[in-house]
Amino acid sequence: MPWPTLVAVPSQIKKHKGVPLTLTQANFWGRIFDRTDNAAIAWSVFTRRYKIKEDRWVLRSNTRTDQRNSKLKLKKAHKPVKQQLPLGIERTYFFALNKLVKDLERLTRERLFPQLKPLTEQAARLRPDSSDIRLDAASTKASTIINGIRIQYLKNNPVNDRRKTAKKTGDQVNKFNKKQTSKVFQSVLGVDVLIREPWLNAKMVDFTTTNVKLITSMSNKYFDQIEGMVLRGINEGTRHEEIRDNIIRQLGAAKNQAKLIARDQVSKFNGQLTKLRQTSVGIKKYRWITAGDTRVRARHRVNEDIGIFSWKTPPPDGHPGQAVQCRCVAEPIFTESFLNEFGRTAEGAAAHNQLLGLPIPVPKPKPKPKPRVKAKPKLPRLSKKWQNEVTEEQLKARVKYAADRGLSLEEFEALADKHIKKLVDGSDVFIRVPEDIVQQILKDGRIKNQFETGITEGVLSNNPRIKIEGKVMGVGETIPHKSRPIYGYLSQEADGGVVSRELGVDGYGRIGIKLKREQTRGRTTFTSYDSWNATNAGSNAVFQAEPLTKPNGKAYDWSGWKTRGNPLDVSTVDTYHYWEAQIHEGISLDDVDKIYFPRTPSVETLKLLKRKKVKWEAP
Repeated sequence: MPWPTLVAVPSQIKKHKGVPLTLTQANFWGRIFDRTDNAAIAWSVFTRRYKIKEDRWVLRSNTRTDQRNSKLKLKKAHKPVKQQLPLGIERTYFFALNKLVKDLERLTRERLFPQLKPLTEQAARLRPDSSDIRLDAASTKASTIINGIRIQYLKNNPVNDRRKTAKKTGDQVNKFNKKQTSKVFQSVLGVDVLIREPWLNAKMVDFTTTNVKLITSMSNKYFDQIEGMVLRGINEGTRHEEIRDNIIRQLGAAKNQAKLIARDQVSKFNGQLTKLRQTSVGIKKYRWITAGDTRVRARHRVNEDIGIFSWKTPPPDGHPGQAVQCRCVAEPIFTESFLNEFGRTAEGAAAHNQLLGLPIPVPKPKPKPKPRVKAKPKLPRLSKKWQNEVTEEQLKARVKYAADRGLSLEEFEALADKHIKKLVDGSDVFIRVPEDIVQQILKDGRIKNQFETGITEGVLSNNPRIKIEGKVMGVGETIPHKSRPIYGYLSQEADGGVVSRELGVDGYGRIGIKLKREQTRGRTTFTSYDSWNATNAGSNAVFQAEPLTKPNGKAYDWSGWKTRGNPLDVSTVDTYHYWEAQIHEGISLDDVDKIYFPRTPSVETLKLLKRKKVKWEAP
């Protein structure tokens, strides 16, 4: 179904109550039957939609009118979405169990394998005189070694750790199953009906207890097996190489057992939760769905062909997921009474109410989601040692300039901070690059720092740069290269001095990239000159990087080496010796306000600017 022609429609469907159906009406009945798998329900829905008039079935008059006049956008009714299998949780659980197997292997190789040869040689020397009780000495020593391995393994992997592993897996399966089951109900009803689950805690405890026992039995079985192998080998005169190979095969068997536990227990618990969640809300029957691959066992293919089963009467090998390593799932069957019950009370069930001829509920308007407040950027923290050194270094100059002005130190510092704030607040942040780098930025969608590219128009030396960033800006030595700051400068010129004047930054490139204030100032720091040169590669504590949003005199070079010394004598940041800006947390094209060129850019650059929709300007 749907049937392509009336000829293809089964004879028992072509007429109802002695009145023939059109192809559209027959296909409507077929769609209902596909969803409910019940002919009586399908005919009941059909008669609510159509009525007999003059020996033919016609659409009831209010159906289309209700659809046309309803302001509610109806969802199309459809089959439940297919439930996914918890394969990722199986893998995670197996990795956790495999760690235990690897610990068994490590202890065995370290403590038992080196002793196999001496043990077999000792037994061989004593074997000709079988009545000599000293033959038992080798067996006793072997048992002692294996018991020592067992004790060490239990110390490395205490029962609490095994319980945590099992509990964590149970929690993951529960969350996964609840999400999948909720998707199924929401796809049909439009709401999640899983609310109260009083049975859940007991099931979680059962799963944890069972799996702790299985994990423990895995190691106990291994120790019992290898102890038997070693003792038999000693008594029967087996070569130590053969005993070692047998133990290695037993390690492989332990790994396979770990894989079996992970697959089987996750599938079983997922199936149990599916049954409990479906039956708790009134689902009485389900459709058997296999994984659909070659690994599906023949019995379960037959179950899928049979189709529908009752939760009260399971098939011979149990419900989906209950057989060993079964990957089948149970798709719920939504009966008419179930849809009626939830359709009258649940939001989003309008499609099914329409399908069943019931009044369409108007859902309450959903509240508008609150806009997410973007977290404030966190700038690096400077070390107290560097801050103290800067304070001490700047103090003499501050006292001198205060005395020159006839002011107290506090008054002078307040004026200086206010003046520096005025200069910084009236400035924008720019980055200088050559044209080939502009093209690369437009292609990459972001600006990379010298640690990523290995290229710079300034000094390229990673170790001193890391030292400077750690001292002057508080950037950690071990952070990823991508997270390191990108260097720019402050300018009060509209174009960043690209055309209007010559600046010290011209050596980095003649093209100026202006950054958006609202998106970058909160994660930008500054200093009144190049941080490399002013601090002599991090050796002189002349200043420290301060946030652009809180500018003050600590970021100013009071020494007068490359500045005018007294900040009150500085009228603009656009001096030949530029004020450096350090932008943290990366720069994307979304952070770029405009790109200023000293001349018309090349054809290739123009194409990239147009494609990326980036604003630009040239004289």
